[in-house]
Amino acid sequence: MRFNLKEILSNLGYYIIAGIFFLGFITLYAGIGGRNRDGNIMFVWIGLLILLPFGIWFLIVKIKERKAENESEIEKQKLIQNGDKVVVNLNDIEIRNNSWNQELIIGEGKHQRIEHRDINYNYIELEIPYRNQKIKYNLHIDMDLTKLKMHFAIKEQTYLYVDSNDISNTYLDLDFLESD
Repeated sequence: MRFNLKEILSNLGYYIIAGIFFLGFITLYAGIGGRNRDGNIMFVWIGLLILLPFGIWFLIVKIKERKAENESEIEKQKLIQNGDKVVVNLNDIEIRNNSWNQELIIGEGKHQRIEHRDINYNYIELEIPYRNQKIKYNLHIDMDLTKLKMHFAIKEQTYLYVDSNDISNTYLDLDFLESD
């Protein structure tokens, strides 16, 4: 058995952060006065002070995620407007399907129940000709195979947008699948 000091310290850091968050929550709860007790404003302020960095961190993470999504959408729109448009025939696409029904046990004791969930794993490999080259495009689509084939049959074709300066910068327009 080998110990990885870096992993141990990393896990210890997560536990310390979780403990501080829990301490802040308990302090705030005690200050508000749960279970028919009178509150204590000092505990409320201490709890809020402990939780404030977590709130700020959460806000920063959400702002960064939204900014990354907006930048990604802007890049996609630039590629659609300025990139080369290559037609992709959806009728010729081979879909490899591996779907199964998974049983999940939900709850405990008397309240236990079994839920069945359909897992759809569709894998598509495309080789799209572009300027005497082939662009390889692999994707996974989590959708019922029959629905996916119907969407492809109705749409018949879609477009691959390619940056003429950087062939690795592509966007395959499958937005019609999200309307389901």
